[in-house]
Amino acid sequence: MPEAESFTHPDDSAARKRNTEAKNIMKVYADKRQHAKANSINIGDTVIVRQHKQNKLSTPYDPAPLVVKERKGTMITPERKDGSKVTRNVSMFHRIPQPLTQDNDTAQDNSCDDFLPATKDLSQPPGKEEKIKTQLPQFNTSRPKRTIRPPKRLIEEI
Repeated sequence: MPEAESFTHPDDSAARKRNTEAKNIMKVYADKRQHAKANSINIGDTVIVRQHKQNKLSTPYDPAPLVVKERKGTMITPERKDGSKVTRNVSMFHRIPQPLTQDNDTAQDNSCDDFLPATKDLSQPPGKEEKIKTQLPQFNTSRPKRTIRPPKRLIEEI
């Protein structure tokens, strides 16, 4: 009997690499077409949960806020103030942005006193009050203004 040649599998690592790259390109294209974005809900965030529409006046989300206690992949488990928990997919929740807190020093620096109307001077006698003048901010227009000229019928011919 002739000796059987041992069959060796060809090296297909290059084909697997090209396949993976092609799948990544297809994934990026599909995500772009579907406007997919990464979800930013993490543990400790305040969220509201989507509710079923009962009538045409009901809101799409339950107005009672929940705090996220656990996250496992796309599964989120937030907890209400009364202690009850709700477990849903991440697509059923909407994150509520937390208000920015400012120090007292920065809050005073960001005042808008320039845009408020001037107040009356109380040192004046009550009979001699001046009109209150408001100062509006002056904005420079960066666009050129077109030249305006009178119609041709009103221009005297020479």
